[in-house]
Amino acid sequence: MDELLLLKKNDVRKKVIAWYIRKQTSVNNEWIANHVHMGCVSNMSQYVAEVEKATEGIVCKLKKMLK
Repeated sequence: MDELLLLKKNDVRKKVIAWYIRKQTSVNNEWIANHVHMGCVSNMSQYVAEVEKATEGIVCKLKKMLK
């Protein structure tokens, strides 16, 4: 997980990881933001929604890899 520290807080890969964690667990947004190193908790719902709504591009490819 140290590699996550090197990525920007709003990196698409982090967003997909956050989406997957939300989908598969009951942990709260604060836990995800802290453990995935995403910064501000208030953006988490927006990030997860972006990934959920994505229908093409790298986000969809990453989602399919996790399914």
